Amino acid sequence: MKTLKKSLALFLTFIMLFATLATCLVGCNGNTDTDTSVSTDTSTDTTTDTNTQKPDNTAEYRVQVKTAGGMALSDLTVFVSLNGARQDVDTTDKNGMVTFTLPRNNGYTVSIKTPPAGYNFEESYTLYEAGTTITVASSVIENPDKEWPTATYKKGDIMMDFEVTTVDGEVLKLSEILKTKKMVMLNFFYTTCGPCANEAPYMNGAYEKYKDDIEIIAISPYPLDNEELVKGFVYDYGLTFPACKVSTAWSNAFGISGYPTNIIIDRYGMIALWEVGGITSQTPFNIMFDHFTKDDYKQQIVETLEQITPTETPDIEMPSSEEIGAAINKGEINIEYFPEDNEMSWPFIIEEDENGEKYIVTSNSGKLNSFSQINMNVQLKAGDVLTFDCFLRTENTSDSADVLYVFADGKDIFQLFGVSEKWETRYAYVADQDGEYEISILYLKNEVADGEP
Repeated sequence: MKTLKKSLALFLTFIMLFATLATCLVGCNGNTDTDTSVSTDTSTDTTTDTNTQKPDNTAEYRVQVKTAGGMALSDLTVFVSLNGARQDVDTTDKNGMVTFTLPRNNGYTVSIKTPPAGYNFEESYTLYEAGTTITVASSVIENPDKEWPTATYKKGDIMMDFEVTTVDGEVLKLSEILKTKKMVMLNFFYTTCGPCANEAPYMNGAYEKYKDDIEIIAISPYPLDNEELVKGFVYDYGLTFPACKVSTAWSNAFGISGYPTNIIIDRYGMIALWEVGGITSQTPFNIMFDHFTKDDYKQQIVETLEQITPTETPDIEMPSSEEIGAAINKGEINIEYFPEDNEMSWPFIIEEDENGEKYIVTSNSGKLNSFSQINMNVQLKAGDVLTFDCFLRTENTSDSADVLYVFADGKDIFQLFGVSEKWETRYAYVADQDGEYEISILYLKNEVADGEP
């Protein structure tokens, strides 16, 4: 059993993870006025020491740069100036921090070299010995010429303002939308795209739930689409959010390589999430929209949905080994059933169909980024074949489907996914000698799919 436990532990660890200079300036005298755009942090900071007195009358200074939404700004080059002389210090780390040693002086100022577009940086900030925290607001970048898109975009960028005209003749402007909404999602699609059509009803369902706080703009840059085709798509799928036909410059600006692609712009005008591929249930949309509309939203770049998917600890107990055996065992067979020793493992439970036939089913249906597991010790004789009947409802592609794994003696025997038309018999293991065998069935629920075995 120890071999199996170690193998499963390593396997699950991999799967569930499916959620950085010192210089000196001399000749230092003088003073500067306090800049009201800088907050002075004198509280305890666990990320770094504040002011460390040096024996040669130097001190360690700390600067942190973050957004008004609380997100650290990394890779920014910080300058220190004194009496007009300016010198590079270092770049901010993943926590938006930079520390450096200087002779003690109350006349230093700091500034940011080449501030990123869209952030309202001051020309300079007072450097305090107790630590200087620079908090900068961001907003959609003004575009008086309305020529857009004229740049390329990636996650973390602040958006340039734009206007689009929907197929219903309504003019939408990003900056105006963000005055009343907490996020905007750009849904890149085209009318003959199968995955786009598949996700449309789920997206629309989530939109209806969150439409007071969000806006979705469906955008077709596909060269073969026209306004009439887009109108037809909206009508066919009952979409209640706006849609428009735009030039292919849009797909070039975002480097769209697959459809659908969903891009979320948060309340601060930042591209915060970029999801490629069809979403086949409403749950992921609910998770995204709930995260970005919270009153206490903390700004961040979302790399995967797993980052923002709430973690739910299982609160269901697995039936006893005897109960499971009585429900599903066929023939003369000796099996001990037991749950996985992991607080995040959802159990298999017993259900019954309309004919009174009992079967076991996973209990983590609808729980994104979760797993169910049942283990068993099986007494077999040489040549015995262990089989089980299975019914699946998952996607048909291995790169996006929920997957049912079967392990025997710590080895990954086979994986199942897809949609069953009926109960099917699977051959799990053939015993090569008399003895006890360790079998586990593991069902992984990914961050997008909505199936169940």
